[in-house]
Amino acid sequence: MKHFLLIFISALMLFAGTAFAAKPEIRYDHQEFNPDTMSYVLTGNVSVAVNDRTITADKAVVSFLTNDVRASGHIKLVQEDITFTGKEAYVSGASHSAEITGPLRFTQGDTVITANRGTFNWETKEAKFIGDVVCKKDKETLKQDSLTYNVKTRQIKK
Repeated sequence: MKHFLLIFISALMLFAGTAFAAKPEIRYDHQEFNPDTMSYVLTGNVSVAVNDRTITADKAVVSFLTNDVRASGHIKLVQEDITFTGKEAYVSGASHSAEITGPLRFTQGDTVITANRGTFNWETKEAKFIGDVVCKKDKETLKQDSLTYNVKTRQIKK
């Protein structure tokens, strides 16, 4: 059980781009283990909170074989002034990335970006938004098919 929780927390916190600085608080309503796929399935009010970072979902599937997490239903990541919401998320520890399907909504300060889907790489700090992208930043609205935004510099990549 402790090994499972460590994998789960590691994958989800990588999504937030953070290392462990405090003991995480994990909540869920129900847990099952599938020995055929070597995966845990957590359902109902799934929440992982560490320091100022919280990730919530209706369901999360955590694989021992790949150390990946698939979460679905009301995905929400909150850290400081950043909020990321979507319908489904796939977090890959191996590729240091997460993919979120939407409708997707991202906010950071006064920047609001919506799209059909997006990816985030916690090494480059770049979020890529794809499909019906609308970006509202500094009282301007930009509409395009795709957009890359750096969460560290708070700049749109041209």
